[in-house]
Amino acid sequence: MAEELQRSMLDIEKAQQKFKGLLESAPDAIVIIGEKGKIQLVNKQCENIFGYQKEELIGANMELLLPERFRSMQRDQPRLIHDNPGVRSTDIGLEVLGRRKNGEEFPIEMSLSPLETEEGLLVTAAIRDISEKKRLEKEIREANITLEKKVHKRTAELEIKNKELEQFAYVASHDLQEPLRTTSSFVQLLRKQYYGRLDENADRYIDYVIQSSDRMKTLIKDLLDYSRIGREKQFEPVNCNLALTEVLADLAKVIKENQAEIVAGPLPVVNAFPTELKLLFQNLISNSIKFQKQGVAPHIEISTRKQSGHWHFQFRDNGIGIDKQYQQRIFIIFQRLHNRSVYEGSGIGLAHCKKIVELHGGRIWVESELGMGSTFHFTIAD
Repeated sequence: MAEELQRSMLDIEKAQQKFKGLLESAPDAIVIIGEKGKIQLVNKQCENIFGYQKEELIGANMELLLPERFRSMQRDQPRLIHDNPGVRSTDIGLEVLGRRKNGEEFPIEMSLSPLETEEGLLVTAAIRDISEKKRLEKEIREANITLEKKVHKRTAELEIKNKELEQFAYVASHDLQEPLRTTSSFVQLLRKQYYGRLDENADRYIDYVIQSSDRMKTLIKDLLDYSRIGREKQFEPVNCNLALTEVLADLAKVIKENQAEIVAGPLPVVNAFPTELKLLFQNLISNSIKFQKQGVAPHIEISTRKQSGHWHFQFRDNGIGIDKQYQQRIFIIFQRLHNRSVYEGSGIGLAHCKKIVELHGGRIWVESELGMGSTFHFTIAD
């Protein structure tokens, strides 16, 4: 009997040692509180955080670890703690504060857990100093506020600049049309009356002026169209299948002449500017037909897939391809990679595409290799 009692006492002592070992190895301050709010046990981390010696805390009231202004409330806390264990965490405007021995106040996160014992209900408080966490949160908050202000300011500046540029493009292209029409009319009159009656150089010069006037007309029209993209319009649901059908009908003559084949899978309904979306489809298809390999009929595959928050469109062709060094340049207004005598155009079509895609909250890019065709990708926000 005595041996069993001795063995039992040894087991209890081992359990106590193990418990104390776990208590001391805890990364948080651990405080065990009795029913009257008296501290019964603390670990070393509690001494480190609050600056008290263990002997100063044992038997003291839990309110010793709280700021003066909270102590009157804490006198009624033992019953509330025992009845409502849970997590108390700091937040802006609702912080649980601790008080060190030197009077310094600091934010803490405290988790309370009840423990039934023979001596009654005890409460284990795990306390963590979150001063560093709060400091970092404050820095991040202030950095975000500063960044947000800069973004708002920059966005407002860009919106003003964009409106000014669009207005300039509109006015410039509109005002240029009248003198150009006058010049073109007189050159046509000159050609009608004097073509073949002067020397060959004069005829060639007249042809140059007429060709230049025609190119200028195209540039002004394209510039005017570019400035009008997205002006004073509203988003609305657009069935891309119907939009593509209308575009193919408009391009029927070009498609037939070039024996082009356009294959499309099921396309989604998206919120978009209807006219601009059709112009986007038209430009990409026309572009693929125009830059075809010699003696090879154009083949264009159109597909889409849903991704997080947007639709991803792909226009894949079997054309001449684009060298990697020029793949960003092609989306800049009036940029051309080929001589007009080989491929016609003003060099604004893909700039149109870029502006339309960005107007819809997306981005556009190309994957291509010379001689291996191109795949134009763009996204539209869902």
